[in-house]
Formats: sequence, C-alpha cells, structure tokens
Amino acid sequence: MMNVQFFGGMFFIVISAYLLAVKFKHRRMIESSQSWPSVFGRILSSEAKQPVSTSPSWHFWAEYEYKINGQRYTNNLVTFYTVSQKEEALALAEEFPTGELVKIYYKPNQPGESVLKLGDGGRSRNAEVILATIGMTVGIAVCLAAYFESLHS
Repeated sequence: MMNVQFFGGMFFIVISAYLLAVKFKHRRMIESSQSWPSVFGRILSSEAKQPVSTSPSWHFWAEYEYKINGQRYTNNLVTFYTVSQKEEALALAEEFPTGELVKIYYKPNQPGESVLKLGDGGRSRNAEVILATIGMTVGIAVCLAAYFESLHS
C-alpha cells in the first residue's frame, strides 16, 4: 500500500529529474551555440536596473532585432546565464546600448532563437546538479523507507 511518505519521496524524485533535464538541455544549448552563425542587428532598447531598491541583485534587459533572409526577428535573450551583479549589468548596458549595431548569434534551423553573448560567462553551474542529486537521493531514501515500512505493517 502506498502512503503519503512514498508520494512525498516520488515528488522529490520527479522534481529532481526535471531539474536535471532542464540543466542538461541548457548545457547542450550553450555548447551547440558555439557554432551558431551571426548577423548584425540593432539594439531596440536596453537597461541595467536594480528591480527592488532593497535588493542587492541587478538585472540587464535588452530587446534587439535582426534580419535573416529578409525575415525580421526580435528577441531579448542576452546571455545563457543569469546576470545578477551590478558591475556585470552595467558593463552589459555599456556593451549593448540602445540603437547600437551589434553581432547577434542565431540558431541555424530556428533563426528566431538568438543570443547576444555566447557561452556561460565563465560560470560553472554545478549547483543545480548537486541540488538535484541531493533531492533525488532524499526522494529515493524516502520511497525505500515507505516501502520497507509497508512490508512490516
């Protein structure tokens, strides 16, 4: 008989598996983007800001447009990583000011998918893998405990 403890463990396993799948998909995108072609486009608007004045975190946002084979595209993906430091957000705002003509990298078979900066910003993103592994281990342990408890009751 399945109990709440078992379903709680399964919840941990499913969420952890989802986190791992997202992480590996993201990693593949970063790696494959290294061979994406580029085209010049224009920054329509950009802004570095601190969303909440009491927060230490900063963000950079930009919208840009570009043309491929006469088709116009717009996007707002600047990097494949999260920008949260003030210095980095301000540096990106300086690098990608409104109106600037810039190089835009796009996915060859889906030109609507694009990015301004390739790579992961020199970051090693293992925290998600570690968290997901811990979650999966906890989930498996809880499910096994629930299973063995049901054998003895």
